[in-house]
Amino acid sequence: MKKQFVLLTLVSMIFLISIIYKEHTTPKLSTFPLGEKQDISEKEIMLYLFIFFSRNNCPPCLRVIELLNQPAEGISVIGIVPEKEQGSIDQIREALHIKFPIKTSKQWRRFLPKYTPSLYGVGRDGQIYFVLPCVGTEDDYLLEYISEFKRKAAYLLLSRYLR
Repeated sequence: MKKQFVLLTLVSMIFLISIIYKEHTTPKLSTFPLGEKQDISEKEIMLYLFIFFSRNNCPPCLRVIELLNQPAEGISVIGIVPEKEQGSIDQIREALHIKFPIKTSKQWRRFLPKYTPSLYGVGRDGQIYFVLPCVGTEDDYLLEYISEFKRKAAYLLLSRYLR
């Protein structure tokens, strides 16, 4: 009887530890806040690209901005800069020749990436589809990645798009 009690206690402890471990290792999915509506009609947007960057990032890393200035059809780009750079958004826009809207990170604090610049691909419903660090080698890779993503994930984007 004592062996059964010890065995039951041991199994229960292992079970509880596995639940606690799973809670700490399984990412909690949440909806990415899309923020204010953009200039383009919402019905035309299938994918939002949020680029987290700082004017202090390396110049080769910021080349990704040139690629994002001319997004493909159905894609909207929003730039996110640190709150401390809020007063210099116009200077950043002018210096980097940015054509898309720029916001501060206040609304997106919990999504701040460990590496900037980083690019988040987000659906119309706030579902995060991918996060890519931008390291200055995006010239061919990034455009190909987004094109391939749109092609392969069209069923995801369109099913949510039609809602």
